[in-house]
Amino acid sequence: MKYFGRYVMLGLLVAVLGVLVVPAMAQEGQGFGEGGVVFIGNTAGDPATFNPLLGDDATSSDIYDQFTPGLFGVDYETGTYLPGAPGSLATAWEFDETGTLLTVHMREDAFWSDGVQITANDYVWGMDALKSGLLDTPRGVGMFEVLDDGTPGSGSVTEVVALDDFTVQITFARPNCAALNEVFGAVVPSHIYEADWGDDLAAMNEEPRYDPGVYFGAFIEPELIAGDRVNLVANPDYADGQLGFVSPSEWVYLNLPDGDVALERFRAGDLTIFGIPGPQQAEFEADPNFQTFRWIRRGYVFFGFNHANPANPMPAYDEEGNLQEQDPHPILGDKLVRQAIVMAVDMDALIEGGLGGQAVRVGTPTIPSGWDWNPDLLYPFDPVRAAELLDEAGWVMEDGEFRVCRGCAYTEIDPNFEGTELAIKLNDSGGSTAEFEAAEQFMIQQMRDVGVNAELNILDWGSAFLPALTGQTFDMAILAWSLSLPLEPHDGVGIFGSEADIPVDGFNFGSYVNTEVDQLYLDAVNPSLTDGCSVEGRLAIYSQINEILFDELPYMFMYANLRLTAAQGWVENWQPLPFSTTWQEDAWIAIAPAN
Repeated sequence: MKYFGRYVMLGLLVAVLGVLVVPAMAQEGQGFGEGGVVFIGNTAGDPATFNPLLGDDATSSDIYDQFTPGLFGVDYETGTYLPGAPGSLATAWEFDETGTLLTVHMREDAFWSDGVQITANDYVWGMDALKSGLLDTPRGVGMFEVLDDGTPGSGSVTEVVALDDFTVQITFARPNCAALNEVFGAVVPSHIYEADWGDDLAAMNEEPRYDPGVYFGAFIEPELIAGDRVNLVANPDYADGQLGFVSPSEWVYLNLPDGDVALERFRAGDLTIFGIPGPQQAEFEADPNFQTFRWIRRGYVFFGFNHANPANPMPAYDEEGNLQEQDPHPILGDKLVRQAIVMAVDMDALIEGGLGGQAVRVGTPTIPSGWDWNPDLLYPFDPVRAAELLDEAGWVMEDGEFRVCRGCAYTEIDPNFEGTELAIKLNDSGGSTAEFEAAEQFMIQQMRDVGVNAELNILDWGSAFLPALTGQTFDMAILAWSLSLPLEPHDGVGIFGSEADIPVDGFNFGSYVNTEVDQLYLDAVNPSLTDGCSVEGRLAIYSQINEILFDELPYMFMYANLRLTAAQGWVENWQPLPFSTTWQEDAWIAIAPAN
């Protein structure tokens, strides 16, 4: 997930090996730089930096990922790491028996554009720079346990060394099968960086648009035209391309004021590829002038339940590090109530009516394209059973429209709570589409149909919604998490683990505490308990975690959006995959027909 400042270096144009995707063949007469210009729309403004050691935003990474190799590559068919993937450097890796020592073997046939061979030092130099604490970036804190200047980090890396020119050894403070997600440092041409910055790393902060003039990737030599675009040109020496050469002559990152303008520019043929908004998806799918590809968004939408009393926010652990008992939420602290709310809402109808069918249900923090997905973990729409659960929880219907507490769980803490109405507020930060706002009203009405006095509470994001969320003073709040590549179930520890239950500072804002889940998250990244970090060995443990989360409901898990990416009909060699629609840009023939 994109929290804790995590920015995983995935590398450029990572292709898929071992899957049934046939590399596109060049058309007769097409060679290097003869495939037209690729235009990509950008609504986020100019990139902050060209330097991957400083980058901490998606716009910048869109640029430097084009000419910077990744240590690890990704299989875009499965969303998992892939040894030997084109555009990346690692051909193999293994943990030692303790699970704290990772050895990475690098290819020996990769060269910078000046002819200098890429070696282990190009990775280690960048990691040392990030560990120094002298760079203005969260990357170092996100990877290392402690920086050289004493700054504590949220990662577990303690040391990175080169054993030889093509072998890197990374030491971790604890066993961690998910460690590859923690080593997202940049690979840079160390022979250039050392000459320019070796004696004064902090000076790098003053030149964010620093360009070493040495690259590895399909598109190189970034040229910023402020407020308008970034131009990159094809690399004649890039050997990892799908065709053996780079087909497009240029890659242009075009600034546009907003998504509406970008859509119209795409419709007019000015952009090569574009993510189509939900309301227009059917139109583009039916239009023969466009190629389309539907995929599941890497993330999910949810209503977070607050499990603890919003009138008394507390961290899971006291100042001495002892787990402390928290006052439960008077209503949502009862699992039966949470289950009833989930079963009271017809999520399929909400998706079909409010979202035009452009989503798929989820019942856990997984998505259908993830390797830990279990399609059986979905609650049915069953308002009858929901009412029974509320009765069982001591929330009963009397003379009014809504249920009241008669012996509900919280009366054991506060006997005066007896007779209180079952009323909760659902916080939203606003700005939703009319269709989604209708879906929320539909959800609220269904909760009311079983006797829950649910009320939508629209709050300004910065001044009210976020403070209530992180301050843990809410009942329910709607949000969405984005999942990084490769998909990594261990990311859930940062939002469901008890150590993340810290008012204001932690991402476990719902105060969900289950020490068994805490331990299972540790077990799932322990090589000795997972058959050497195999997917099969880890899956067995994550399945246990998902079953617990499904039962206890830290969130009301809702859905993962369906996305539609469209390319111009005249683009050749576009082969989108579930986890990337642009992985083979170097092979595109993007020549618009003459008017």
